[in-house]
Amino acid sequence: MTKIIILALMVTNSPLEDSDSYVFTEPHFDSVPECQMFVSMNIQPILKHLFKHFDGKRVQNIYCVPEKQLNQFIENTRV
Repeated sequence: MTKIIILALMVTNSPLEDSDSYVFTEPHFDSVPECQMFVSMNIQPILKHLFKHFDGKRVQNIYCVPEKQLNQFIENTRV
């Protein structure tokens, strides 16, 4: 079974700056639509948490992604 998790990307000041990201490992979901529904119903607490964690930086986007694909992406982009 695929485990879907929430990934948030933060706004950067310049294209040369590395983007900050945050992975919510809990809760996790069985489908992307289920995850999207959770995010839409809980957007304010999610944004508040990210605002505190990133010292007021704005959120660029929030994604619901399969954990396996995210792990593969991370593994393939390590320097």
